[in-house]
Amino acid sequence: MKKIIMYIIFLFIISSCKKDELNWDLKRLSPKDAKLEVSDLIYTNNCSAFSGFNFIATGPGTPSSIYWVLSNTGISGDCFKTEGNSTNASIEFNLTMTEDFILRFYFKSKGMTNESNNIPTVFKNALPINTAIVSGNEDTSGEWLQMQTEIIRKGDNPIKIQFNGGSIKTFYIDEIELWKPRY
Repeated sequence: MKKIIMYIIFLFIISSCKKDELNWDLKRLSPKDAKLEVSDLIYTNNCSAFSGFNFIATGPGTPSSIYWVLSNTGISGDCFKTEGNSTNASIEFNLTMTEDFILRFYFKSKGMTNESNNIPTVFKNALPINTAIVSGNEDTSGEWLQMQTEIIRKGDNPIKIQFNGGSIKTFYIDEIELWKPRY
């Protein structure tokens, strides 16, 4: 009986609304949305060693000619960079945390032509999560951008940062940081 009454009330509300009056504002972070506030830096990795990361890079040619390297062209010192004719690249790592956090990192991509930066997708437990660009101009090829994720809950969190280039590009990642969210 309660369900029927609720259904009738719901139908009454909808029927009394004019076109475009009933809107749901479902928030979703996209690369152009506002950033979440952070407070304290929990951890930083300046990308100067391969330890703890799994690297994948693919593209035309033999697999042995497409790979990740340490480069001295980072934001401040070293960074991870692809070599060869890469069209897709990713970095995987695991974060086991005792508190909630926001992941931030710098990235850029350079193509053969002066095309826009390729925006990576961030996955947690193999599912894409919301991200936002917090600094840089994504329309400029080869410019460092900083991206951050939504709040990631404490616990075991397999993370993957994946570029899907389509065209041949060089991909870079640097300064992987974990921040405390400001609630």
